[in-house]
Amino acid sequence: MAYRHPKDRLKYLRNWRTLARPIAEALQALYPGARLYLIGSVARGTLTLWSDIDFLVVLPRGAAPRKFGVATRILVEAMDRGLPFEAPVELHVVFEGEEKDYLREPHVEVNLSRR
Repeated sequence: MAYRHPKDRLKYLRNWRTLARPIAEALQALYPGARLYLIGSVARGTLTLWSDIDFLVVLPRGAAPRKFGVATRILVEAMDRGLPFEAPVELHVVFEGEEKDYLREPHVEVNLSRR
């Protein structure tokens, strides 16, 4: 990912809620009942210019046969819904019951309801 200027990346990091919307919409469409959390340095308030925006996707058991490929599928759908290709986003995918270690750290639950 190439950015014309570091301020471009910083703008994405500060406006993570705008990037969360197409991810949440994609998640609802592909995996009803899934949950989405902001985790990592952005959630902790310790972001740097080199940070990315980490989201934790918690899938209901049985929603997918395996985790492999789920993040790619969600991101492709989110890009179809307006997520910029160059957005510094990383998805961490777990099944229900596997999220405990991630959620020990500061996190923000992303509301998946449509507005």
